[in-house]
Amino acid sequence: MDSLKSMSDEQVWRLFREGNRLAFEEMYSRYHPVLSAYGMRLTGDPDMVADAVQNLFVKLIRNCRNLKQTDNVKYYLLSAIRHRIFDEYQKIHPSVPLESGEAFFTYSPDTPEAAFGDADDERMEKTACLEKLLEHLSSRQKEILYLYYVKGLSHQQIAEMLGINRQSSKNLLFRTVSRLKNSLFVSSTLFIFTVLSMYYGVQTIKGSVSLPSV
Repeated sequence: MDSLKSMSDEQVWRLFREGNRLAFEEMYSRYHPVLSAYGMRLTGDPDMVADAVQNLFVKLIRNCRNLKQTDNVKYYLLSAIRHRIFDEYQKIHPSVPLESGEAFFTYSPDTPEAAFGDADDERMEKTACLEKLLEHLSSRQKEILYLYYVKGLSHQQIAEMLGINRQSSKNLLFRTVSRLKNSLFVSSTLFIFTVLSMYYGVQTIKGSVSLPSV
């Protein structure tokens, strides 16, 4: 149904809750790759991620008429897959927290030269330095950059997902971005976000390009 593709997530979600099968297929098409990508950043286990995403959608379709309406489908589904992956991981590794593993929230950077073309040496040097800085961020710092700037979630939503309060989310993001800027001696936050977009495999960063306030 072509009209579904022009609808917002929330409109499609409403139809899905009413039992519309085409609405479910549209929601699956929109969010299967999104949830899979996020899941792979949480754990490097593709089989676990594939099972978690598939099981989540199976549960959704079985319980569609009992689901509540939401004003942010993206947040609802990202939060749901995060909880499901954490639960599945704990069943397999009951004594090892997922967040303590080396594979938690990892990513493989693309080649930065392709994004900057004939950039000057100083710019390329800063890009290389930023790559190294990103690699040494904590998993929690990487995740908050991803959720806030790439996925566009609010601090309240991030706080609920990560089990922290809203102010802690704001503080963490502010300190993370400030650390990157200060380490690079750059004033352009946009430059940092350009490199972030390459690391996270997106064309543009969806969040604000200003330094977050505390």
